[in-house]
Amino acid sequence: MKYLFMTLFYAILLAIIEVNAKGYYCTKHIVTRVGDKCSYIWDKNINKDYYLRRIDFLRINPEINCDNLKPKTKVCVEVDFKKTKKRHPFDEYTTKKGDTCKKIAKNTNSDINTLLNLNSMYLNLSIYI
Repeated sequence: MKYLFMTLFYAILLAIIEVNAKGYYCTKHIVTRVGDKCSYIWDKNINKDYYLRRIDFLRINPEINCDNLKPKTKVCVEVDFKKTKKRHPFDEYTTKKGDTCKKIAKNTNSDINTLLNLNSMYLNLSIYI
């Protein structure tokens, strides 16, 4: 019953969601080392020359898998939002009946992790890819 409810919920949600795509103009990167964790990157209590909130980290680094962060991974920690809007306009994808996250990812040349990372924190029913 739990799975049926979740399936119905996602089916209804997908029926009304508009999917957007956006790239970011990154102005500063870091490269991860052995033992680094995503929480280290967005933790404000550690001395760093940048400040990045968790929500922003996930938005601008959707391809990062925090469950398996590998050494030598290039991570964006600062974005120029003015240049981002000029250089990377939104592409739009409107869901169709029967769409799933997997189908949307395939249709937009994306992956499910990217969709989930970019959209897990939004309540406005838009998915960013």
